[in-house]
Amino acid sequence: MFSGSSLPPHPDLQRYYRPGEKQQFVRQIFDASAPDYERVEKLMSLGTGAWYRRRALRRHGLPCGQRVLDVANGTGLVAREILRLAQDGVFLVGLDPSVGMLHEARKRGRLSVVAGFCEKMPFPEATFDCLTMGYALRHLP
Repeated sequence: MFSGSSLPPHPDLQRYYRPGEKQQFVRQIFDASAPDYERVEKLMSLGTGAWYRRRALRRHGLPCGQRVLDVANGTGLVAREILRLAQDGVFLVGLDPSVGMLHEARKRGRLSVVAGFCEKMPFPEATFDCLTMGYALRHLP
């Protein structure tokens, strides 16, 4: 039987950057890939990404008036789905370290976005009722 607990976590990509340069490395790779991100995401998810996001958000529910933070907002895939499902009944902010990704997110929808890393969020505690995150867990220690 497979036991996931016996596997080590995915290692950081340290051969690509020196210690202390991870944040700069992450910004650079996502800034560079931002214009093509959604096309690549659709290919890599075999076109199921939109269905998965919609299903997960519907299962969670988005009560009217919630304040939502979309962490690692990227181009706004999750954020735009939240706005579609909740319509005008939600206050949403996207947080991402990549200025390139945030630029693409603004181009694709009516999103409020903030540059920053989730390890040190630039918001007071209890600012949001709900936190969402698409694919970013793989980048966290």
